[in-house]
Amino acid sequence: MHLELVQKRAEELGLPDPGLILSEAQDILSAGATNVDQDLLKEKKKEFYRSIMENEPEIWEFMKANNGNMTQDQWETLSVDQLEQARIIAHLQAPKQEKGFDYTSGVGSTNNDGIKFSRWKLSSLDTNTEKEDYLNATVGYDGWTTDKFGRYALTQNGLDILGLDALKPDEKARIIDEYQGFTKYDWVDAAPHIIQTIPAVGASVALNPYGTVIGILGTGLIGTTGYLADEVLEYSQGWSNQSVESIAGMAAEAGMYNALGEGVIRALRPFGRMLSDPQAGLFSFRPSAPYTRAGVLKAYPGLENDIRAMYGTAADGNPLPEVEIQKLVNKAIKHLRFKTPMTGDTTIPNAADPFNPNAKVSAGMENERRAIIQNILEGNGTYSGVPSIDMSTKQTITCSFSRNA
Repeated sequence: MHLELVQKRAEELGLPDPGLILSEAQDILSAGATNVDQDLLKEKKKEFYRSIMENEPEIWEFMKANNGNMTQDQWETLSVDQLEQARIIAHLQAPKQEKGFDYTSGVGSTNNDGIKFSRWKLSSLDTNTEKEDYLNATVGYDGWTTDKFGRYALTQNGLDILGLDALKPDEKARIIDEYQGFTKYDWVDAAPHIIQTIPAVGASVALNPYGTVIGILGTGLIGTTGYLADEVLEYSQGWSNQSVESIAGMAAEAGMYNALGEGVIRALRPFGRMLSDPQAGLFSFRPSAPYTRAGVLKAYPGLENDIRAMYGTAADGNPLPEVEIQKLVNKAIKHLRFKTPMTGDTTIPNAADPFNPNAKVSAGMENERRAIIQNILEGNGTYSGVPSIDMSTKQTITCSFSRNA
């Protein structure tokens, strides 16, 4: 965009692009070998100075200021390679601002109640064509322009229409998105995009108890609805000019980023647990449901002993037969295996999740764990929110972070 604008301006002024002039100077050096036409080369340098002063005045000022404010004669003594290097460095380091534009004031809202100009709406539009159609409709074709970096700005005509302060004598337009640190209008610019993430955030929370694959795919799929809802709103207001293919592509891109974000968050959970729950062990990863029998016993190694302690003696005082003990163990494991009805036994309402993020933080205590088993073995099967087996800790404050990780 920048190069195209520079070349266009050079054509309007009748001066070649500065880069093209340096390239021609290099050709002169290559063709002349040891017998270079110094007068022709000097004229090319002068042409370069005139071109860069007219086409890239801010780059020229930066080059002068950062090279000791050299005189014209001193500049002419520089080699073509040195000039090209100075221009490249200036392009990399100079502020991306075009001379004659107001970059600090910004354009927030209109003081003219008859004009519905909104930074919110301008920011929510996806393509340059949509943004330019919006500006044409609000401030007119001669009410806006762009700097050579493609940033939208209002001309004096546009500012007059909105009832805003006039430009200074040496200014030709005011950049809409101000460059003066963080302002309240940065929130206005970001708000439409933040709102688009609400479905994805909601999906992430709702699918938190489910397995990783379901969580990532579900968050990505539902996350596309935020973008699609915004497109429907744009279409109803007459601002959307995108094709079905373009909308589908951008919706897929939104879903991909939402799914990627969910995956990153889930990957970081073990770090949060390690920091907030000393009983969880080093990087105790949360597995996908359902658990295997071995997985339940590894997470709750004292399960069988707790059942023996609670039910090992029959009502007549005799030891409960081993086969009955194992039946109780199997029943407990059956319930503890599953996180949710979707991934577990659908005959059990609100099937228990050993890693339930809503677990009581004190569930690591022996009596609390036994209460869980008692609820499973003696309850009516409508329990929910079984506390975490290997995530809980007596440190109620610090562990709360692991439940939100």
